[in-house]
Amino acid sequence: MKFEIGQELISQSNYNLTGLTNDIIEVKKGDKGYIDSSGFIHYETGKARGKMTKIPDAEMEGYNTENIAKIIYEQLKWKLMLSEHMENYDLEEQEFIDEIDYILSEIL
Repeated sequence: MKFEIGQELISQSNYNLTGLTNDIIEVKKGDKGYIDSSGFIHYETGKARGKMTKIPDAEMEGYNTENIAKIIYEQLKWKLMLSEHMENYDLEEQEFIDEIDYILSEIL
């Protein structure tokens, strides 16, 4: 299966993951994550949030700069209290994401 690095993935069905300590982690239909350059899904929602699993037949082709920009924004928002700074400069969330996307598109 072909994916773009950073592509958002949304679970189409319920399934279970086995954690490192052999605990069962439920992934529900609609849970979200993204795929990295090594073919690992990084779960961002649901009970699997913060967990990763490998897609064995994943082929990486290109980059999804828009979703990578959203991931960067979400990380910066909490770590740097970005929302407060953006209010001071009258910047909207989508404007900031679009700027990151543009920069990534130029680099990648």
